[in-house]
Formats: sequence, structure tokens, C-alpha cells
Amino acid sequence: MAAGAAQHNGCKEFPDIHEIFKHVTSTIGSKQFGIPRVPDEQKAFDKPADIVLEFWPAMQPMLKEFCDKPAEWPILFAAAIQEAIDMSKNIIDPKIALIVVMESAIPMSKIDLDAALNINKT
Repeated sequence: MAAGAAQHNGCKEFPDIHEIFKHVTSTIGSKQFGIPRVPDEQKAFDKPADIVLEFWPAMQPMLKEFCDKPAEWPILFAAAIQEAIDMSKNIIDPKIALIVVMESAIPMSKIDLDAALNINKT
């Protein structure tokens, strides 16, 4: 959906998803893991993992309001990202926005939120 939004807004070249996955898997356990390779002016205020850990406890209840099935949450995130790419097309090039999304989302899909947040599932 994110790539579709980028394409709809003029993106003609897309990030190499295989290369991103290769980079992510090769950096697991290192300081480079989860650091998006994006232009300096597009870097976030913090590392994606720190952002996820900080905001997840507040976001999860909101997600449950819209989708009670966690398996559907990726669709909700994809729709939000699609909307963000559409709304920001005059501020950030859709190709760069897509790179930011993919370089952030792919490694974050590999973290164990329960373990990181010390959530005890009993």
C-alpha cells in the first residue's frame, strides 16, 4: 500500500526490498540495526526502535479501538502510511517517504516488543 501511494504520487523508482532485508538481517545485533539509511534531512528525531518502545504502550489501546484483531494491525498501519504519503507529497518526495517507511518498518518488524517492554504473557 505504501508503494502504491508513492507510485500514485509520482514515484517511478522503488527501493530494493531484497537489499533492505539483506541489510536488516546483516545488522541484527549491531549498532546499525534499525537505523534507516535515508538523507540526513529526513532522519527522525530518534531511532525507530526507541520511538516504537516509547509510543507503543499508548498506541496499542488506540489500535484496539479500530481493529480488535492484532493480525489486522499491519493493514491499519499501511492505510495510515498511505495517507501520510498522500498528504505529505508536497513536503517530502514520495520516493524518499517510501524509503523512510521501508527502512524503518522492515527492521521494526523483527523486534520482540513483548520482550523489549518486559510484557509477561501468562
